Amino acid sequence: MIIHKFGLSDGFLGHRCIGILLLLVVSLLPGCGDDLEVKDAVGTFQSNHGHGVEVLDLNPDGTYVLTYRRDGAIIFTNSNRWTFERNKDGVAMITFYQFRFGYRDSSFSNRPALVGLEIERSFWGVPEMIVDPDLYFGYVKQ
Repeated sequence: MIIHKFGLSDGFLGHRCIGILLLLVVSLLPGCGDDLEVKDAVGTFQSNHGHGVEVLDLNPDGTYVLTYRRDGAIIFTNSNRWTFERNKDGVAMITFYQFRFGYRDSSFSNRPALVGLEIERSFWGVPEMIVDPDLYFGYVKQ
């Protein structure tokens, strides 16, 4: 009796497995696409940096309110206006006027400034604005 083990390189079965895997990967890619519109940006976002909680509300009228809490107390609230646009490469961007980050380290200023953040969909399809990709600090839509 000869027992044969099928592997990925074994003819029809191998090609079929590779085809199925490719189809799965391609079907998941639309969740990462840059198909965002203004309506996707409107809503409540929350920071994920672990140094208190920043809740960022983007209102349909083009205004925002950022509330930074730490240890249950409001440290500050900041508000102004925001705009949605695409940069020259077609990437969706949110521009915040007089924006102030709650969490600050040496790379973030305490002073309000004009801040532009790319907005994209996460792997799971949730809109997010990444502030620091190395630390994976950003605002995720709730």
